[in-house]
Amino acid sequence: MNYFWITQKPKSQQEELADGYIKSRPLDKYNYFRESVKDIKKGDVLFFCSRGVINHIGFADSSVIYESDEKGDMWRVKFNHFTLGRHISILEHKKYLIDNKKVKYSPITNEGKSQEGYCSEIPDYVANFLLSRAGVYLSNGKVIELEKGSNNRIKDIHELLGKLKRNDVIDVINNYKALKKSLYNYQQSSTYDLKYSLNFFAPKVIFGFSAAKVLGRPLFSDEFSGGNGTPCFDILKGLGFEIVEKTSYDSNVIEKEINEIDEDVSAIEQDQDLTITERQQLVDARIGQGKFRKDVISLHKKCIVTGIDLKVLLRASHIKPWKYSTNQERLDPANGLLLSSSIDVLFDRGLISFEDNGRIIVSEQLQGSDVLEKLGIDIKRRFPISPKNCSYLRWHREKYFS
Repeated sequence: MNYFWITQKPKSQQEELADGYIKSRPLDKYNYFRESVKDIKKGDVLFFCSRGVINHIGFADSSVIYESDEKGDMWRVKFNHFTLGRHISILEHKKYLIDNKKVKYSPITNEGKSQEGYCSEIPDYVANFLLSRAGVYLSNGKVIELEKGSNNRIKDIHELLGKLKRNDVIDVINNYKALKKSLYNYQQSSTYDLKYSLNFFAPKVIFGFSAAKVLGRPLFSDEFSGGNGTPCFDILKGLGFEIVEKTSYDSNVIEKEINEIDEDVSAIEQDQDLTITERQQLVDARIGQGKFRKDVISLHKKCIVTGIDLKVLLRASHIKPWKYSTNQERLDPANGLLLSSSIDVLFDRGLISFEDNGRIIVSEQLQGSDVLEKLGIDIKRRFPISPKNCSYLRWHREKYFS
């Protein structure tokens, strides 16, 4: 099964939907890019877009039919269609679509607007993203609507995925390294592991990709919750899988982080475009010392969450991580929060973030756990955020909580 995105003007779309045929002619005679119609096969899925909105999904009832008339060659594909209850706004989801757009004959522009007159083949993960935003899945040539809340969570997930079998999950575990986790917006679990044999896996990733065995597509991370007491964990445990808390800071993680710091420091020292002063400032900032740390302490005075002001317990944590920042951003105190070490780990791993008004945002990976309570964090409080931090915090929220 392949997937195609077809963009039309409203009148053309209405005519083709009513007629039940997509029509196209050779590119050298008409100024549009619909030659991909020739590649459509029976059973392929079609997304119909008009005025920046996808509001219909179709199934090809035939492969391309070659014809000719007084205007010349013409290709037609017969299809049936379904009108979506949840229309998909392209601009609303442009970040994902732009990040994953094709270089040539993309159905959208670099600004995230749809391109009229296009028939473009799209990868399965983009098609699945569109299906997830529409709140549907496909089954035997039909579009099945899911019951979803305003937060995009599937409401009846226990009933839907209670049909999963143990072997379905094991198949996904065995293929774990090949899973397109980032394309489905998954982050590495920092709280729980699914233990299988002698290996550990992110349980939410395993469950989300196992869903394809029942629904025909993986679930995106925002379509369901993980954590104790959720259908995700209950179903996995019911199938005999052991889910355990991460009890310690993995020594392999520590070694990896040390190696990353060493590599970054080496890169700084070899950068001939930097002055000696700039080089030293960047090295100090990378290892959590020097001017950057002093400036962040001066900005915040104490841990913004716990109120601890004992410097030995405080970390000047980059909001926008080192690897994503420019040299200027790496030294900018506005790109720093002063956090006690346990809070710094949660923030650095995207388990918490902050709104501009100081309200704390908690990752779904912590939902159902008592981690924050044990750390004495009152999630109803508003914590003191400097206005200087806001632009960097927006980046952090988009990275971990978009």
